[in-house]
Amino acid sequence: MKVNTTEFYTAKTDRVFKSIICNEGNKIYLYKILEALLNKSISEITFMKSELDLDNTRSRTKMVDLVVKTKENEVIHVEVNSSISERTKFRNYCFFSNIISNDTRRAEYYDSSRKYVHIDLTWGVSGNYAKYNYYIQNSEGKRYINNVEIIEANMEYIKRDCYNDEKLKYIAMLDMNLEELDKIREDEVVMNYKSELERMNENEEFQRYMSVEKMNEMDRNTSLYEAREEGLKQGINQGLTQGRESEKREVINNLNKMNLNIDVIAGAVKLPIDDVLKILSSN
Repeated sequence: MKVNTTEFYTAKTDRVFKSIICNEGNKIYLYKILEALLNKSISEITFMKSELDLDNTRSRTKMVDLVVKTKENEVIHVEVNSSISERTKFRNYCFFSNIISNDTRRAEYYDSSRKYVHIDLTWGVSGNYAKYNYYIQNSEGKRYINNVEIIEANMEYIKRDCYNDEKLKYIAMLDMNLEELDKIREDEVVMNYKSELERMNENEEFQRYMSVEKMNEMDRNTSLYEAREEGLKQGINQGLTQGRESEKREVINNLNKMNLNIDVIAGAVKLPIDDVLKILSSN
């Protein structure tokens, strides 16, 4: 049943990106996207946890959009940015640095043969280029570190140019509506993605969740947000915002029925994974 709504969400929205692209059953989309950005084949992808280690007990949960390892000994971190700012770039770089640090600490040694790649899928980037590669190097181009790379994908340019460059279509599809996806209907991967996207947008529970998310975003943008956060601190520490326990529980249960990953649900309702599991197990 179609939902009576004018809203259509693409993978430009990180909830759609996480639900469709960051899904063990849908790895083919991720293979195509990463291969187009890295200009090489990838033989195997393993998802890593998307919740970063906290520095102290007072830190909030840090959820990144995607972290994977490849059989080619690479760790790839991806963030979806609907807009660009220096704050966004710095935040994403801090997440990326945290991932490298955690990976090195777990391994108990630094593997200089392992490559670390951070990818920003960003809207609002100026310039007529599909992507830009950044490295840690001096003014003469000499690398200080050889195995760290940052790729900034110019999503608007990629969408405009994808009809001229075949390999870009898998990146461009992330922000295409159904009519735009139909223009490349000869590609089976794109058509399967279209079906997933359509099914998700027709899901009433997803539309309901997105409405709650939009209200939360509006709330965050008001001058009362910090005061409200302080007043509800006790409720947050208990794992559920005071006065909205039933709403949080309902959203968690509905998202679980959509077979979303626990870390995606936890990020959506801004609760630790353990608290989400407790709610689900209490039903």
